[in-house]
Amino acid sequence: MNTHSDNNYIYISINGNIVPTNYFERLPITLKHINIICKKINYIPNLFHFRNLIGLTLSGCKMKTLPLLPNSLERLIIMNMDLEYLPSLENTNLTIILASSNKIKILPSFPNTLCHIDFNYNKITEISNLPHSITHLMIISNDIEKITYFPENVIFINISYNYLTELPLIPENVEELFCLHNKLIMMSQIKSSRINYLAFNSEVNGFINTDYTERINRSVKNINIINKFKSTYYHLLCKKRLRQILWENIREPKIKNMYHPDKLYKIIKNVSDDELEEALNEWCE
Repeated sequence: MNTHSDNNYIYISINGNIVPTNYFERLPITLKHINIICKKINYIPNLFHFRNLIGLTLSGCKMKTLPLLPNSLERLIIMNMDLEYLPSLENTNLTIILASSNKIKILPSFPNTLCHIDFNYNKITEISNLPHSITHLMIISNDIEKITYFPENVIFINISYNYLTELPLIPENVEELFCLHNKLIMMSQIKSSRINYLAFNSEVNGFINTDYTERINRSVKNINIINKFKSTYYHLLCKKRLRQILWENIREPKIKNMYHPDKLYKIIKNVSDDELEEALNEWCE
């Protein structure tokens, strides 16, 4: 198990089967960020006592659910895991949750501070309890058959690759809506006059608000262009976000750990003068 930490941050890379049962008890409760990347771990104890914890990243863990989380949490990244259930997050201060590539079927309760939600590649069947604070909603490739409503403040929606036959009212703040590869036969009223990009299946055949019929027909005719733009835009967006996440959570901590003065001191301390040059060359590599 490789770790790098200071008073605010800890990065843990685990190659073994489990974390020692008392490992988290030995960590400073003042930690603000915890990042765990592993392949076989299936249990993490209660984290509620980390009262200052702002960011939690878990990737690759074989866990079915999450431990109890502190109310201070603002950012939660839980990707590429076996999560089937999430506890209520209503009492946290979450602004962003990235939970792609799990097995989650039901969305938990969220706080009114939440702005960005990404539950791509799960098994969610219904959306009915989202806070109106959400501005970016991405739930691609799930099993969604019903959406009760969209959050009032949502700007970006991507619910492609689901089983929707109809959509609820499209809020007035929506600028981009992607609903490709569903089973749409009807769309409800579109309140928004800000929509820049609208992409959906061409079999949609009913719209309550006729003011947008011309706009929608034009979008259908240009669906290939919109799809290409959507694909390019989304890949660039994800690439930028993933690059930032990789840098903050993986690369930067590794570099800090590798080239920390304490490590150089240990190298100098443990080698003879004759071996010093060779040891420094290995350290630089």
